[in-house]
Amino acid sequence: MIHEYEGVVLEVKKDTFFTRLVDLTCKSVDQETEILIDEVFDEDKEFIVPGAIFNWHTSSFAPIIRFRQLPIWREEEMQEAQRKAEQLQESLGWRGGKE
Repeated sequence: MIHEYEGVVLEVKKDTFFTRLVDLTCKSVDQETEILIDEVFDEDKEFIVPGAIFNWHTSSFAPIIRFRQLPIWREEEMQEAQRKAEQLQESLGWRGGKE
């Protein structure tokens, strides 16, 4: 049987990391667990940092842990998002703490 979890890294130690797991297969209660860093593919180990999101697939063969890699925002995309946020603030009459 294949089981799928979505996890978030809570804390990283020398050889392990602590996570909170959400069971996507049977929607059970969230659980916290400790995972060996050696269970992660070498190319994903750099992503083991607090707050990182990953998917964990378990089966009778071998567990597979893959970290999400979000795209890098380009400078012009960030500037456009900032411009839209400022327009929204103005339309709402919100100053955001600026006097």
